[in-house]
Amino acid sequence: YEHTTAHAKLIDIVKAEKDTFLVFDQTPFYAEMGGQTGDTGTALIEGCLVKIVDCVKDKAGRHLHKTVLRDRDPWPFKVGASATLSVDLARRRAINRHHSAAHLIHWALRKVLGTHVRQAGTSKTADRMRFDFSHFESVTHAQLLEIEQLINAKVIDNAKVETYETEFDQKPEGTLAFFGDKYGKIVRVVDIGGYSRELCG
Repeated sequence: YEHTTAHAKLIDIVKAEKDTFLVFDQTPFYAEMGGQTGDTGTALIEGCLVKIVDCVKDKAGRHLHKTVLRDRDPWPFKVGASATLSVDLARRRAINRHHSAAHLIHWALRKVLGTHVRQAGTSKTADRMRFDFSHFESVTHAQLLEIEQLINAKVIDNAKVETYETEFDQKPEGTLAFFGDKYGKIVRVVDIGGYSRELCG
């Protein structure tokens, strides 16, 4: 996830009912997970430029790169072909912003409505972000304005966003963790300015 390009080898071509997916030995593409949409971009495979329109994981954890290619005869390339993979960076950055916004919203909701508020689900795409949570009453207009003002002030403050991995038992004190057994031994921490620090799946 730290890179947006990679040189890889095509190791499998998976044909589903209507779609064709490419599997590489390594990839910079983020596969849809944790409410965050998969990356898009291109794969240059032995002179053939292939558009990647989505990236998902299969049950084995392999990254499946969805293409616009249908059944072709002859197929333009074969397993073992070399490839250069490139993520759509502008789209990735838009998704990143919505991911950070989800953490800021969680922080502001807990500050205004109470610490009982916890994320129940999210959707982060390039175009929008949705944050699901439970509360015992409707959010009032005044509360909504306060939440917006808190978030906007933090956006303007432009605090550093840090992400790192650590053992679950070694996470910093005060780190929010809500999903229990969904976390493995190694967890990813997202820290925004020291005031929003959460484990992130």
